[in-house]
Parts: sequence; structure tokens; C-alpha cells
Amino acid sequence: GQEQSSAAVVEMAASAGWVREWCFRAPSGFTAVGLRADSASAMPVNGIIFRVGSDALSRFDAREVGYERVEVSAAALRVLVDPDGVATDALQDTGNCFWTYVPRECHSATEECPICQTYLDVCLAGCLERGGRELASEWVRTTSEWSHFWLNDAPMSRRPWLHRPRYAEVDSVLREASAHTLFHERRHPEEFSGRWTGDLRGLWGVPPRNPCFVGRDAALSRLASAMHGGESIRTVRGDAASGDAGGREASGETGSQQGVLTTVELVGMGGVGKTQLATEYAYRHFAAASKLDAKGSRRAYGLVVWLRAESAEALAADLRSVANDCGIGVQGLRSDQVIAEMRARLYRTRSPWLLVLDNMSSSALMSSSEKG
Repeated sequence: GQEQSSAAVVEMAASAGWVREWCFRAPSGFTAVGLRADSASAMPVNGIIFRVGSDALSRFDAREVGYERVEVSAAALRVLVDPDGVATDALQDTGNCFWTYVPRECHSATEECPICQTYLDVCLAGCLERGGRELASEWVRTTSEWSHFWLNDAPMSRRPWLHRPRYAEVDSVLREASAHTLFHERRHPEEFSGRWTGDLRGLWGVPPRNPCFVGRDAALSRLASAMHGGESIRTVRGDAASGDAGGREASGETGSQQGVLTTVELVGMGGVGKTQLATEYAYRHFAAASKLDAKGSRRAYGLVVWLRAESAEALAADLRSVANDCGIGVQGLRSDQVIAEMRARLYRTRSPWLLVLDNMSSSALMSSSEKG
């Protein structure tokens, strides 16, 4: 009660060297706001100040897991709203210390740790209560790193009046600054799931990258050009020598890039390093989900799947494993049904993807893997 009654609205000057942004990964799995030191981009940051005793400060330290308490100079603080005059007096008292909490590590929002509307409601409800719409709007304006990973996690989110008491004011403030907040990217749970977690992302089965891999830039360049050339089937030599090509040991299929599905066969004599070349290509062109924008990148894959194709049995086993990891129930399904389910998931995903069939010695095996 005492803390609330003595609370006031203050502004921390840009000279303090901080920016406020969506950058803290909360242990419960969402992204919260935090301060980050950045003297080059620093700007005034508003907030609430209140008095606490030494015992209460210890409790705050225990509560703010993942944050570090940092002292703020009284000279950097300016009172904006102080009905009781308590904060104004406190700033003039040289015996007082002023603190804020800063994340120990900063990370942008992702589909696994999105911005959550219920957290944002608490922040803006406090602004509206202490300083009205002006304070809430200023808080929004001076907070950066808004993201399209924004989940409307409120219960019964399509009927906000049931569980979001100040939803109309909050949404009005956010909508007014939509170019900054990306308000149009906020999604209800089922929409968020379909847009983000429905995408397949990551590396599956790709061999470890060879730290000693050097050279072969021309071969990598030819492979990249073939992958993105737009033709349905292309053949690329996996070695630097001329002459007849030997076995077909690596085949790649790429999709979800402007609706184009391209198949590339990497060929060459045994032992020339086709698998090494394909592995290096996969790592160079893989981009983590946080690196892909909402539309994806033409030359970066959000998903790379590597399957052993030296035999029908090995290929079927890997297909079942990757399908199971993608949430497809494979128990009781025939191999052709598993293939059909995986193809459907790949073709629905919005992230560009790369499928590698390693050590494939028979084109008939590839044809059989494409059925369904």
C-alpha cells in the first residue's frame, strides 16, 4: 500500500545510455521488456518509481530472476507525475539510491517465446492508471523490437471484454501506433499456431559440419545456382574434375520458394566428397527461424532434412523418425502413407526447405520415395 501510494511517473534521460525493448526471455516462455545499454541509440525512457525498504529490495532481487539490479543516477531522472510530491523530495535527498532491473541476456521474441498480450495488458494498464493515455502512448513509442511473434494469449481472446478490463483503451493505443508496434501481427492462439508453430523449422539428421572444409567454392556456387535456377531437375558434378560422372550419392529437393520445387542430383565418382559438399551447402544456406523474416528468404532454408538413402530400409526408417519428430503419428501407417503425410507437411510449410537424400545409388529408389 505504501509503495503504491508513493509511486510517481518519471523519465530517465537519454544520457543514462539505455534503450527499452522486447528483449528478456521469461522463464515461463514469453518475451518481456527490458533495458539494454546502447549509448548510440539511447532515448528517454519513462516508467514508475516507488519507495521500498531494504527488506523489500531483497525480495525484489529474489523475484526478478534473470535480471540484474543496476543503480541509476538521480540526475538522470525527471519527475513527470507526482501527486504527493514524494518522488520529487526523494530525488533531492542525496541519501537515497535509485535502482532499475536490467536483463542479464537480451534476446528478441521468437515463436517459442512470443510477446504475450496478457503481459502487455499489465504494462499498459499501469500506464493508463498512473498517467493516462499520454503515458501509455509514450511507453509504446519508446519501446522497440516489437515483433510479428505476438500471441493474444488472453482467455477467450475473441471476446476481450470478458477477461481484459481495459482492452478497448489498450488496443486503441497499440492500434494508433500500428506502424511501430506491428499491431496487425497480433494473433489469436489458433492463428499463431497455424502461422508459426505450424511451420517446420530446424536441422534434422544433417551430419556434423567439417571444421576443416576449405575451397570448393566453384562447386558450391554451381550447386546454389542449380538449386535456385527454377528448373524441375538439374544435375551438378560433386567434384572438380572433368570426365564421366559416377554414382549418384546425394540428391537434394528444395521447395516453398515462390511455389517452385527443384530437384538437383549431385553426382561424381565415389570418394570425391559429394556428401561433404552437400553438408557444407546445407549449413551455409540454413537460417534459424529468428533470421527468417515473415516472407522467408529466397536463398536461406528454414528447414533442412537429411535422409539416408543407401537402401529402401534406411530411407523408410529415417522417414518414420522425422515424421514422428514433426508430430505425425506413424504407428500403424504404411511407408507410402508416411511419405504422403510428410510431403503434405512440407508443402504446407511457409519456410523454404531442403531435403537431402544421401548415398542414393538408384533413381528408382528416389521415384519410390516420391510416391504418395
